Amino acid sequence: AVQRVDLAAIRYHLGFAMEKRGKLNEAANEYARGALLGGEDADVAQKALDALAGKVDIEAALKKAKTDLAGERKKEAMDASVSEPTPEFKLVDTQGRAMDQLSVAKGGVTIIDFWASWCAPCREEFPILQRLFTRYEKDPTVRFVVVSVDETLDAAQQFMKEGNFSLPMAHEPRGEVARKFAVEGLPTLLILGPDG
Repeated sequence: AVQRVDLAAIRYHLGFAMEKRGKLNEAANEYARGALLGGEDADVAQKALDALAGKVDIEAALKKAKTDLAGERKKEAMDASVSEPTPEFKLVDTQGRAMDQLSVAKGGVTIIDFWASWCAPCREEFPILQRLFTRYEKDPTVRFVVVSVDETLDAAQQFMKEGNFSLPMAHEPRGEVARKFAVEGLPTLLILGPDG
């Protein structure tokens, strides 16, 4: 199942099976990965991992899960690198600034990140995105927009406010633009070159 789709719920159940078989280290690894994947059952996986404290090194399990996920995401990003034209899209950030495929093609680099406030990996990614945005904010050849797919704009704005994040944000609860870019999971970071 995890080879088809890597979800917290699947990792939790796999961890549960390992724990019942007495394979506590393997269970901790599965729970940790489930907790880091976010989404449904991430909290359940985290609680199951916490319950193993004192029996296994849960910090080592979390570190391994983070390292594994980072390596896999890097490989996925490199495998997903494409030389196709940018699909037609239109986004308007919360400040009223528009972005579409034509503005992307005018030159420079455009960074678009699809995320949600409930997504644990998104929450880990945001401080990094903020540092990059702060570094390149005055550079006219680098554009940023973070696209929330939260159900409500309030949830996204609250997350941005709590984290003191100042990245330009668009809200797209129906995910139409995300589908045009073939987004399959969150977060998804796209770096569009000057040729789109």
